[in-house]
Amino acid sequence: METLIKAITREAIYKFLMGLPRPLQLKYVRKYWSRELAKLGLRPGNRSNQFDVGDLWSLSSDIAENPKEYSELLYKLHEIWKDIKGYEGLYKISNFGGIKRYVRLIRTNNQYGNCEKQYREEYCHPTVGGNGYWNVKLTKNSKRNSFKVARLLALNFIPNPEKKPYVNHINGIKTDDRLENLEWCTAKENVGHAQRMGLRANQQGANNGNAKLNVKQVRLIKHLKNCRPKISSYEVAKIFPVNATNVQSIWKGKSWSHITL
Repeated sequence: METLIKAITREAIYKFLMGLPRPLQLKYVRKYWSRELAKLGLRPGNRSNQFDVGDLWSLSSDIAENPKEYSELLYKLHEIWKDIKGYEGLYKISNFGGIKRYVRLIRTNNQYGNCEKQYREEYCHPTVGGNGYWNVKLTKNSKRNSFKVARLLALNFIPNPEKKPYVNHINGIKTDDRLENLEWCTAKENVGHAQRMGLRANQQGANNGNAKLNVKQVRLIKHLKNCRPKISSYEVAKIFPVNATNVQSIWKGKSWSHITL
């Protein structure tokens, strides 16, 4: 947020204020009036609801000089909304993770005939699921589906030229869906990152619950590959609790590649 505050200009703030609904303009103009009166040692009192562009220009100057006092407003200034892919015209998502449902008109039949009810634009409220991620439910054609908020953010704001299938949280915190904390990754990159962050136990080699060999046995199998006279993988398989295919896989480095002689 600090970076966003420093990058703002009075002109940009003024242009943003002019585009706000009047009630929201009044809210921040009143805050400005209160700050100015406080400087003079006066109580805010009751001010009229009337204000003009001069008040907005003065407000924009005050915001530029005291950005931390208006951090909530500056946050809105840098919020970008996009239609959610696949749900265009129904839902939109912001670069800060907010999700809104568009204004919609619902037609129903009841005892009084055909009725129409308009629902206003509203925020959707994600919840933390059993998987530990923020999830949100979206409805289309009477079908409701659940999505990870992190994935919706990545799909709509993060380029994916390599067509990687997974979204990774860089700092390892599943609920931290800030855009700068997300990246596209492959399954291998995802597992490797989780192991480096200590989020997933190392299941390599003997740590894997399905492993039939230990490190000493694997080293012996690798040693037998180069022994003279030459021994086949079928003969090696008779010595250990694995088949010839497993032996070949070890010799070719497809499995247990982290073990060296």
